[in-house]
Amino acid sequence: MLPSPVDATKPPAPALERLRRATRALHDGVEATGASARILAPTVDRGSYAAFLARTLAVIAPVEAWLETACPASGEGDTAIGRRSAALRSDLAVLGWHPPVAPPDMAQAVAAALGPLPRNRGTVLGVLYVLEGSLLGGSVIARHI
Repeated sequence: MLPSPVDATKPPAPALERLRRATRALHDGVEATGASARILAPTVDRGSYAAFLARTLAVIAPVEAWLETACPASGEGDTAIGRRSAALRSDLAVLGWHPPVAPPDMAQAVAAALGPLPRNRGTVLGVLYVLEGSLLGGSVIARHI
């Protein structure tokens, strides 16, 4: 069962607020690359959208692979880890893009950054927080597209 949605009228929990403050500069840095502006332009073409999905997959796939090793499924039930990569690959196939769809150095850089991280509960929760945050950003893009 999924947790209840966050009540926007309540102040965020202290830990959530600390995470937001601590990651604000990173969020701003991503937005400063211009990728968000290009994909949210009034007229975005199919190729630009596919390229955006390919870059997203190059980041998401190694993150999901890291999560699989950091907290492998118990064998009971289903896991959401890996679904986003699968959905991105499916969308790219529909758009006519086939691997390799992004420079391999992007995925290698993400994997290298994740490699030394400790595989403990705090780190896993932090990585999941970032992954979920990017999913929220993706929902804004999906509505625009």
